[in-house]
Amino acid sequence: MSWTRKLILVSLILVAVFLGFYLYIEEHYYPPILMYHQIDKDIARINTIAVSADVFARQMEFIKRHNYRVVSLEELCRMIKERDRLPRNLLAITFDDGYKNNLAAVRVLKKHNFPATIFIVISWIGKPGYLNREDLDWIARNSSVTFGSHTLNHSYLPEVSAEEVWREISGSKQKAKQEYGLDLSTLAYPVGGFTPESLTQVKESGYLCACTTNRGFSKEPNIYALRRIKITNRDLGIRLWGKLTGFYNLFRKLKPPY
Repeated sequence: MSWTRKLILVSLILVAVFLGFYLYIEEHYYPPILMYHQIDKDIARINTIAVSADVFARQMEFIKRHNYRVVSLEELCRMIKERDRLPRNLLAITFDDGYKNNLAAVRVLKKHNFPATIFIVISWIGKPGYLNREDLDWIARNSSVTFGSHTLNHSYLPEVSAEEVWREISGSKQKAKQEYGLDLSTLAYPVGGFTPESLTQVKESGYLCACTTNRGFSKEPNIYALRRIKITNRDLGIRLWGKLTGFYNLFRKLKPPY
């Protein structure tokens, strides 16, 4: 075989490998759902669960400047259910636990007109360090931020009885409506833990979708176990861009749900 033919053959192989990898990547696009907890600079110094207000503002400015389309979690869930191919600039923003310091984030989100979801633990509403009724009312009136359930008592669902799972999932939705007038359509599992029975309970309770962390039975999208990406104080510039590509989850090791 001549060198010319060898070169052509090698080139064709390389093109085939590249196209195969490209198609594989495209098939596994997963709109990023960002996961935050606390907005506090002092906690951010010692724990990756927190992001300072300044860094959060810079992250939102990056998202705005690079023309990402920030949608509510509810809208993203509907799009996942209804469309085969999603726009490549989508993302959703979520917060877990309902900390009082999330108010600082809400003000930044309001500035950019970004929607977001705060998953609140219903029995923690009004406790020291957490959002109270007045905070919930202010957020609802003054921003595009909505609320989801982080269960009734933040129980780790794989370790409680079937009756307790029902109270945590369905009971939280009922109590939020009865006591706070909140119609919750989304849920996040505490510590990301869930079981097949939990997924069934979420669906039967009338939730539109539910979020986990980096847990699941497979990497295939599950509307009742949407994987999220933890955002830390270090996620700026290229680190943040990497997490916003929609392919970040593809290269993460999947953790078991329980």
